[in-house]
Amino acid sequence: MEMEKINKWEDIEQHFLSGSLILGNGASIAVSDSFNYDSLYLEAQHRDYLNAFSVSVFKRFKANDFEFVLRNLLQAKQVNQVLN
Repeated sequence: MEMEKINKWEDIEQHFLSGSLILGNGASIAVSDSFNYDSLYLEAQHRDYLNAFSVSVFKRFKANDFEFVLRNLLQAKQVNQVLN
């Protein structure tokens, strides 16, 4: 089996000039701790991005991890669709 080639950015960047790169939360946290789940949650609360219902959902899951909460809400929706 042949290994995948890893290119240098300068060799391929011309193919991505109008594109976007999405990095996972781990990469963001490596840049700054302000991107960790607790910091993001506190910032969202501070800016009033979370209403009382949203805050109660996070409390119910005992988590400040948006990905975890959203994944669980999606799974709950899918189960409800099957049961209804």
